[in-house]
Amino acid sequence: MKKIALLTIAAVASIGLSACNKNNTADTNNATDANATAEESMNDMNASVDTASNAAATASNAAEAASNSADNAANAASNASNSQ
Repeated sequence: MKKIALLTIAAVASIGLSACNKNNTADTNNATDANATAEESMNDMNASVDTASNAAATASNAAEAASNSADNAANAASNASNSQ
């Protein structure tokens, strides 16, 4: 995952650097910089959404595991009672 993010950042940076050259006007260079910044911001936002989604899934899985543990404990108590 870190490699993908690093490659994405490198690609965006290389596009920004190649677009900013002596032959371009200041407006062209600034527009390219703004696009690269917007792309990086979107990547950061998507990563944050993914992280939040993963955290929610983890919390849900933990709640389900706790519920399963409670069910298992109840079943064990029932089995112990039935075996007598």
